[in-house]
Parts: sequence; C-alpha cells; structure tokens
Amino acid sequence: MNRYELIATLAFVLIFVGAGLCRRRWVHVPLVSLGIVIDLTMVVILEFQRDVIGQVIGETFHWMSLVHIGSSSLAVLAYLPTIWFGVAILRGGATKATWKRHKSVAIVALVLRTIGFAFMWTL
Repeated sequence: MNRYELIATLAFVLIFVGAGLCRRRWVHVPLVSLGIVIDLTMVVILEFQRDVIGQVIGETFHWMSLVHIGSSSLAVLAYLPTIWFGVAILRGGATKATWKRHKSVAIVALVLRTIGFAFMWTL
C-alpha cells in the first residue's frame, strides 16, 4: 500500500465511522470533517501535482478507472452541500428540511465515496 492509498483509507474510515455515529454530534462532526478535509486535500494534491485524472484516462481508459474517477469526483461535489447543510445545522435553528437535506446528500456522498474507494484498488 503506497502513502496515497494509506491516506485515502484513513479519510474513508474517518468518514465512514463518523457517518455511523451521526447521532453523537460531538464525535460525528470532527470525524467526518477531518475525513472530508483529508479527502479533498488528496484530490487537490493528486490532480494538481500529478495530473492523475489525465494519466489514468490517457494510459488505461478502462471502465473501472472511469467508475473510480466519476464516483470520486461526484462524491467531492456532494461534499459541498453536505458541508453547507451541516454548518447550517451547527449554527442552530435548522429546520427539519435542512436536517433531511443534509442526511440525504451525505448518504449520496458516502455511497459515491464508497464506490470510488472500492474501485481505487483496481487502478
């Protein structure tokens, strides 16, 4: 396992465990937040320093690579509204609709990230 896979695994575990502890806000928020920050940092580093997406598509162009890149990219996009609604909840006064949106988008992000993580091992 290289250092990027190790860091990606750490990020995934933090997000997954934190999501499972969503009813314990004092654990959920730090775990998921740290996992997302690590994951986003990895995406930025890998893309801007190593042009990973360009390399993977240019060299292999295999359907498994496309699943990994697509699901991981969509997960990153889904992090944005998840964070937005989460911050609104933390500020207090959030409506039930805000809670529902946060949970719905977070589940989508987690499913997409799980798919991306699983397909990471196929590269």
